[in-house]
Amino acid sequence: MDKLVNASAPQTDFAGNTYSGTELLLQQLQKSLELEAILNSYYTFIQSELDLLSLSYQHQDIQSVLMRHAAGLEAPCKVHQLRLNGNFLGELHYYFSTSPNKQQLSWLKHCEVNLLYPLHNALQFRRLRFQAVRDHLTNLGNRVLLDEVLQQLLTEHERHNQRHALVLLDLDNFKAVNDIHGHQCGDHVLAEFAAILQQQLRGSDRLFRYGGDEFLVIVDSPDEITLQRIFRRLQLSIDSHPLLREHAITCSAGAVFVKPSHDAESLLEDADKALYCAKRNGRNQLVTPATLALTQFG
Repeated sequence: MDKLVNASAPQTDFAGNTYSGTELLLQQLQKSLELEAILNSYYTFIQSELDLLSLSYQHQDIQSVLMRHAAGLEAPCKVHQLRLNGNFLGELHYYFSTSPNKQQLSWLKHCEVNLLYPLHNALQFRRLRFQAVRDHLTNLGNRVLLDEVLQQLLTEHERHNQRHALVLLDLDNFKAVNDIHGHQCGDHVLAEFAAILQQQLRGSDRLFRYGGDEFLVIVDSPDEITLQRIFRRLQLSIDSHPLLREHAITCSAGAVFVKPSHDAESLLEDADKALYCAKRNGRNQLVTPATLALTQFG
């Protein structure tokens, strides 16, 4: 294994500024990892026109550099692959207003060397984290991730009064699929249903496998009409899916709006009560707080 420069040692750029090597290298790395959901993605670091490399921000001159490229004019750039022990970690894209000199290139190489192990460790951690919070069958978030997200959601609701709804969904007639056709067929049905959910939900909505044949959706900024519209789209997709139609699969759902009085346990209990009401009333329907109130009143 190649010997690397100590990334935690203070680093000095050519403007005379001193940084912690780890801090300098990982600030932008952390931002990139938060924004990118896929491992081995590309990480872009911008060359400053006045200083050397700054990993903490994108220099405003990058737009003029890209415009020169678009116009067919010369504007130097370099692409360096990052590899550790033969494993590809990503790429660094450098953009320059003028051709870099040897001193600048040496500084860039120094940064790359310091970046390898922190990047490798961060990607490894992300990979393990991804495996720990994902359901292996559907690739949706699992109960571990759901518990974390619910705590964050309740905190956001308390601080900012953001409006959310929980929708708990259950497949009707799923037990018969497992009993008659086996668990392999049942797994196929679950995976196809999860794919339909992902297609029909909005980008801001968050989806989890709650357990067994139950799924949970966190809907942002919902109202009764929005929930009914989403559920109707889901029903139409299920009805038109060959595998789900073959096994007479439908879906029941119960929705609850997040209230200040809720904690995670009571929130899930209220969603479960609404789902039970949907099952009891004939299945293949969504029970919202409004319809639940009418049912209880009646």
